[in-house]
Amino acid sequence: MKASLFIYILKWAISLTLLYSLYGLFLRKETFHRFNRMVLLGILLTSMVLPFSIIHTKKETIVSKGMSDIETNIADEIVIQYQPEEDAEGTEPSTHISFFKKKQSERETPVRTLHLSPVRWLILLYLLGLVYFWAQYLLSVGAIYRVIRQSLRIDKDGLPKGVCLKKHPSIRTPFSWFSTIIIREDDLEGNANITDAIIAHELAHVQLRHSWDNLLADFTANMLWWLPFTWMLRRDLRDVHEYQADQAVMQMGFDAHTYQMLLIDRATEPTPYEIANNFEQNPIKRRLVMMFRNQSGRYAWMKALYLIPLAGIALAAFAKPNVMETIETKVSDE
Repeated sequence: MKASLFIYILKWAISLTLLYSLYGLFLRKETFHRFNRMVLLGILLTSMVLPFSIIHTKKETIVSKGMSDIETNIADEIVIQYQPEEDAEGTEPSTHISFFKKKQSERETPVRTLHLSPVRWLILLYLLGLVYFWAQYLLSVGAIYRVIRQSLRIDKDGLPKGVCLKKHPSIRTPFSWFSTIIIREDDLEGNANITDAIIAHELAHVQLRHSWDNLLADFTANMLWWLPFTWMLRRDLRDVHEYQADQAVMQMGFDAHTYQMLLIDRATEPTPYEIANNFEQNPIKRRLVMMFRNQSGRYAWMKALYLIPLAGIALAAFAKPNVMETIETKVSDE
């Protein structure tokens, strides 16, 4: 792979870290779930784009100089260089050799050794992690589609057009994936109110298009698997999805106490399809607390303005000095 790709990955990680760093402090506990969702999606998208938005400055700043030095080191180390082995004493081969030995040395290919620096080892480790996490993710996607194919479609009145409801005999956790809702047979045979609440919850995920958010978050997490902030952001986005779905169920008129007891009862159920929208998405405690939390103040959303200076810092880190200014400076010095 080219050095520019790894430099972009590093810039991507720096941008995401800067933009996400204060989300947990300022916005995570606010009840503006739709707004928080937009902020998290904005962080994911902006962190991808910022490395391409390079500004030019007259002079090199301290931040941009440090970033430039890192880029130079990566570019120098990314190309694997081979060096011919020296003799046993570490000196170059003697030039006073016989004609026969000289001809023989010309015919032989010099022995070369591969030198892996710490940077190259880190790149190799990153590539191995990339293969592992993407393979794991693709296997999970394949398992979901296998369950969908094995499920039996159910006709239910009141479902919006394009939404498909299916039942599966062996799944433990109801979940949704894009426009498909999978529910277990036990839930269909039990209390009708509970069944309707579960379907309403998953229907909210479908109508709000949460699966597309998950694709973006999972893509980022797999590409930046080594960065803890990507997994934290992914978790926060999934929590916001659950808050939105719970809120939708409450707004449809379901009894709050019955719904909360249902969540507690299902809290111990496993979630085998983590990349999908699961009804028993953990942690359940945060969902219950959010249901009882007072509505945030009218201007609480203004806390998101912290993104502006942090984006500016990221741009400053990626800034490049003006080429003509640099040339003029060198000429004047001479």
